[in-house]
Amino acid sequence: MNQIIYRIFFGLFVMLLSRAAFGQVDYNDIDWGVHPMEYSSVGTVGWQFLKLPTNARHAAMGGVNSSVSHGDATSALTNPASITDVQNMDFSFGHMKWVADINYQSFAAVKNFNEWGAFGISLIYVDYGSEIRTEYQEELSGSVAEYSPVFDGLGTFSAYDMAVGISYARQITNKLQVGGNVKYMREQIDDAKTSVWSLDIGTVFYTGFKSLRISMLGKHFGPDAEFRQYSDRIEKVPFRMKMPMQLSLGAAMDLLQTSSENA
Repeated sequence: MNQIIYRIFFGLFVMLLSRAAFGQVDYNDIDWGVHPMEYSSVGTVGWQFLKLPTNARHAAMGGVNSSVSHGDATSALTNPASITDVQNMDFSFGHMKWVADINYQSFAAVKNFNEWGAFGISLIYVDYGSEIRTEYQEELSGSVAEYSPVFDGLGTFSAYDMAVGISYARQITNKLQVGGNVKYMREQIDDAKTSVWSLDIGTVFYTGFKSLRISMLGKHFGPDAEFRQYSDRIEKVPFRMKMPMQLSLGAAMDLLQTSSENA
């Protein structure tokens, strides 16, 4: 019976990821054979802050953390399936200072209700600081128009990104953990604003060979977004932003273990 459940879940998971990945390619006329794309949406993927490491452990491991065992509250920001490792309740706060006065703050809280599963909430807030406002003034040099930047008297503007998430995970068997996130995201640059939602789906499967586990993780599935609120200072309507979808398959095993850890 467990083998049937594994196969059904794996098939649905692969179908979901394949459909989402295929949706990133836009063909005007799909036919058999190999056809070149008329255009590609390179450079139009937004919400890049979602790719940043969420804590020091995440950064130290180079972002490879989908298979990390003994999950805690920070797993709500990485692989939500691992929040089932929280025994009762756990909290996490994080602050990282990046170049150019960029500040990254994160928060996560997880509560495990045992047979009801584990629930969590999370918050990511990225403050990009203040920038000097610039406008270009047109000047005629003979019959050629030249543009020069103007800074004086224009003041500054700021920008930020925010993501608020709700997580749920459950221990399906003693070897399989399944979880997901639903996130609401908002971005503001000066007075230009946009918002969107996204979905994460993650699994962790313990093979039974020592502490070897395998994870499948799909992140940031959601619709495109565009800036719908902006002032008349913006001459051209900003482009539509696609979600930075990520698909990963990982494996990990603890080389050093204590007697209190799972084998």
